[in-house]
Amino acid sequence: MLTFVVKKTENTRQEKQEKIVVIDDSKTLCDTFCELLADLGFRTEGYYSGIAALEGMQKDIPDLLLLDLNMPDMDGYEVCRRMQSNGALSEIPVLVISSYSNIDEKLKAFEVGAVDYVTKPIQMAEVQARIETHLSLRRYQSALEEKNTQLTLTLEELKNAQRQLIQTGKLASLGKLVAGVAHEINNPVSFIIGNAHIIQRDLTNLLDLHRNNKFSCERDSNENNLFEHTLTELVPAVDDVLESSLRINNIVKDLQSFSAKGVTDKFAINFSALVKKAVNWVRKSNQSMANIVLFLPDNLPVQGNEGQLTQVILNLLTNALDALKEEAKPKVTITGERCGDSVVLIIKDNGTGVKPCHLEHLFDPFFTTKKVGEGTGLGLSISYGLVIEHKGTLTAENNPDKGVCFTLTLPWHD
Repeated sequence: MLTFVVKKTENTRQEKQEKIVVIDDSKTLCDTFCELLADLGFRTEGYYSGIAALEGMQKDIPDLLLLDLNMPDMDGYEVCRRMQSNGALSEIPVLVISSYSNIDEKLKAFEVGAVDYVTKPIQMAEVQARIETHLSLRRYQSALEEKNTQLTLTLEELKNAQRQLIQTGKLASLGKLVAGVAHEINNPVSFIIGNAHIIQRDLTNLLDLHRNNKFSCERDSNENNLFEHTLTELVPAVDDVLESSLRINNIVKDLQSFSAKGVTDKFAINFSALVKKAVNWVRKSNQSMANIVLFLPDNLPVQGNEGQLTQVILNLLTNALDALKEEAKPKVTITGERCGDSVVLIIKDNGTGVKPCHLEHLFDPFFTTKKVGEGTGLGLSISYGLVIEHKGTLTAENNPDKGVCFTLTLPWHD
């Protein structure tokens, strides 16, 4: 026996758009439930078979299911079991309406996934109240899941921002130190280089003069041999001093670039053309046989300092090519595109990649995995600082297949 008392509220038809599916092998009961629920403002769909209902619900997921247990082709317990094993259907709240009133049947229904149980004869007002409760819980759960997703994304954005701030802080504090060190080193190094050139020139001239004249009239052979031996040893020694001084000078230049602040002379730039020009320079000057492949649109407009952005691209390309020295078929792929309000440039190589423990330090000043004498460890740090000054981002990660991927973003400039 059913007692139908439908309680309507003022906002029933305005707010309720949820869909409720009714499964009952009794056509009369199934249709009656659907009509009553439709009057309450719900979308409804009725099935007289559990098998048909499972197929239909896959196409249009309902918000709630009213389920009878006693059905011939597939009982309500089996319907629940199959729903629980189906990811798309497993979250649908199931409200059982059955003539079974003993506790074992109720517990069994809850064990297979039902969230509520109403025994016949029923009061429709009670069913309506339970439906409202479970739909409210579902709405709250959906809202909570959405908020959780948003919080997860926000947390990741905050972590990225924190990493960027930490990196920027490192560069800022170290930049002050570097500026002072570079200034202190630069003057004596310039003096050493200048004098080394003079000594190198004079020693070479003196050695040539000695070899031509041999001073045979004034010195015996032993003295001549000693004089020539001394000069012969001095020349390579001075060469070494000069080479080392030039290396120190290059380090100073890197330090000065690292400590430089601000972006000057900002103009509209076609970033695609800038990248192509940098690639051409690298192809002409670098001995690497790497295949550099470009996928760039005709124009990627940005605003900035052309020289500084060119330095960034050259540093990234040089870093990629250095990682490919041992590769049989070295390849660098450069892809550029617009993504929202940003220009995105991706530089990938097919090298051996970077150890995970090294990835987070790639942009740290003086960090390098190269041999002593092959780099100052400032190239990527300088690039990072310049990109930040241009209001962009620079990140690095290992490719899933092979090599390293650098992603550079800059604001799109109309």
